[in-house]
Amino acid sequence: MTQEIERAGFSPAFTPAVIECDFDGMRARLAEMIEPYSGLDERALATLDVKEAKRCRADLNRIIKSVEDGRKAVKRAYNDPLKAFEEEVREVLAPAIEARDAIDAHVKCIEDAERAKLREGLANSYYDYAPALVEAVPFERIVEPQWLNKSFGAVKACEAMYAKVDAIAGDWDALKKLDLPCYAEAEREFFRTLSLQSAIDRANACEAERESIEAVRRQVDANREAQGTAKDEARAPYRIDIDLTEGERARLLAFIKDNEIGANRRIGRRA
Repeated sequence: MTQEIERAGFSPAFTPAVIECDFDGMRARLAEMIEPYSGLDERALATLDVKEAKRCRADLNRIIKSVEDGRKAVKRAYNDPLKAFEEEVREVLAPAIEARDAIDAHVKCIEDAERAKLREGLANSYYDYAPALVEAVPFERIVEPQWLNKSFGAVKACEAMYAKVDAIAGDWDALKKLDLPCYAEAEREFFRTLSLQSAIDRANACEAERESIEAVRRQVDANREAQGTAKDEARAPYRIDIDLTEGERARLLAFIKDNEIGANRRIGRRA
C-alpha cells in the first residue's frame, strides 16, 4: 500500500495539530458560574415560578453557548485545512477516477452480455427439456439469479435448472395421485406457487368452504320444508288460558306472528 502511494507521487507534509486548553481553569470558572444552580432537586425546583425558571434557563443557555461557540471555532480552524486538502486530492484524482469508471462500465457491459447469452441458452434448454411446462411456468419463474453468475458456471446452472424442473414435474405428478377434492383449485394453486403443500392446503380449504355452503343449503331447504309442512297441516281451534300482563301479552302476540304460528290470531281478556 505504501509503495502504491509513493508511485502516485502522494507525499503530503503535515504536522498533526495539538489543541491545548486550560480545562482545569475552565472547570473552575464554570463551577463558579453555575454554583447558584448546584444541588437542584425537586424541592428546589418547586420554589421557582415560571418567570424565574425561564430566567435561570436563559442564563445557563448563555453559559453553554459561550463554550460551544469556542469549541466550534476551534473545529472550523482545525477542519478548514483538511477540507481544502481533500478537495485538492479529489481534483487531482478526477482523471484516474474517470478512466476507472469508463473501464468499469466496459467490463459491466461485457458481463451483462455474457449473462444475457447464458440466460438465453438456459431458456432454450428449458423449452427443449420441458415443453409441457413452458406455458404454465414461463422460464422467468424458475430462473435463479445465481445461475447467471460467471462464478456459478454454465454447466452447473443447466444442471440446477434441470433439477428444479424435475422437482416441479415430480410434485405435479404427486398432486395428481392424491385424489384431492377441488382438484382444479389445487392445480391452479400449485402452478401459482409451485408448492405442493400450498396446493394441498388450498384443496382442503376449498373442500371446507364447499361443505360449509352445503350445510347452509341443507339447513335452508330443511327450514323451507318445515314451513311448507306446517302450512299444509289442517288447523283446528285451540284455547290457551293464561294470566298475562299487558307487556307479556304484546310480546306473546309478536312471537306468534313472527313465527307464523296459527291463523286468526287474537289474545283477549277472559270474560
